[in-house]
Amino acid sequence: MKRTTRIALPLLLALATPLAASAGGLRCSVGEVVLENLKIGKAYSLRTLANLPLTLTNTADHAVTVALDPLVPGESELRGGAEAIGSAGWVSVVPETLTLEAGQTGTADVSLAVPDDETLFGRRFQAMVWSHTLPDPNDLISVGLKSRIIFSVDTERDTGATLPSGELGIELESAELKLSNVKSHHAYPLEQLMTRPMTVRNTSARTLTIELAPAAVPASEASEAGDLLAVAELRFDPAVVVLAPGERRAVTGTLTVADPARLRGRRLRCAVSASVTDLAVRTRILSRIVAVAR
Repeated sequence: MKRTTRIALPLLLALATPLAASAGGLRCSVGEVVLENLKIGKAYSLRTLANLPLTLTNTADHAVTVALDPLVPGESELRGGAEAIGSAGWVSVVPETLTLEAGQTGTADVSLAVPDDETLFGRRFQAMVWSHTLPDPNDLISVGLKSRIIFSVDTERDTGATLPSGELGIELESAELKLSNVKSHHAYPLEQLMTRPMTVRNTSARTLTIELAPAAVPASEASEAGDLLAVAELRFDPAVVVLAPGERRAVTGTLTVADPARLRGRRLRCAVSASVTDLAVRTRILSRIVAVAR
């Protein structure tokens, strides 16, 4: 994963968890969003900024009403060196509720307003949005999911008249690798190891240049599985693809294991970063690769 650095552009956006989070009869498109160098006194819509609405799907077999509530995170929920936002008023969601029939998907726009306060310069904050079903006499339980928004504040005011824009209109599927009788220092084509093809798709209305790169597993998942990149080299070929609107491309490359003995009986994990590189706001989406060694 490329380290985030201070750049001349006013904003960099990265979606850290592209896979839809799910709980019971509810699935949410946004797990964690990272925003860098926001300006004080400005409001940012995730939909306008990077074509990133909050998308909710009702996976239950009956209709539900879902409330979308901004929250100030608790101490145990903070990630990435962030501190909690000053109040839930920094975040707004429109609409505040969605009524979804069985199998139906709905969207809401999440906006983030940074107070005009110079004491915020250079600090890092976290906000939460809690999507949860409202009580129903026919349900014994309610279900809910939390989306995490982490953002840093720039060290200077914005002098421009317009906000930057980007495009996160890509889909990147997760993948599972089956590693059996792997030889040391042998480069195995990914398509031979995957249980099903991993693809990247341009879901936007414009042609996009997308850069693929391996990324370490998020720290929040370090206890769940080992780091695949610590024991193997993952390469993508081609590492840069140009996709027309709606075009889908198989992700290809190789995996080379230095010491197969370190794999035996283990479950390992890494991430794949797909970055849109040719727009004013560079955007990134991550997806998981799970490797199961026999």
